[in-house]
Amino acid sequence: SSDATQQASQGQNLQLQITNVPQQVSNNSDVQITVMANQPGVSVQLQISFDNTVITNTAGPQQTDNNGNVTLNWHVANVSFRKNFVARITAYANDQNGQQVSSQTVSVQVSRGF
Repeated sequence: SSDATQQASQGQNLQLQITNVPQQVSNNSDVQITVMANQPGVSVQLQISFDNTVITNTAGPQQTDNNGNVTLNWHVANVSFRKNFVARITAYANDQNGQQVSSQTVSVQVSRGF
């Protein structure tokens, strides 16, 4: 029945939304980020950039479940001597036509873990 599912979701533009993210995280910790898509079985990846370095973190790819939800583990890893900085998280996925779509970008405060 996977063919029927694919046909049902074709013509529906893939949408991604970061639905659950902590407002503040600690550097060098593991954080769970939940992303919701409007289709199941979509491979979702997170791209995380920081306001103070060229370092980027990634999480995933992981597939959305039957409800279109996926929870990704982000290991916060940034070399920073500042106590607080900002991480910007965006989710990316490819739809069935191979087009890349992205979610809104979410900003998270990062505090230096001890």
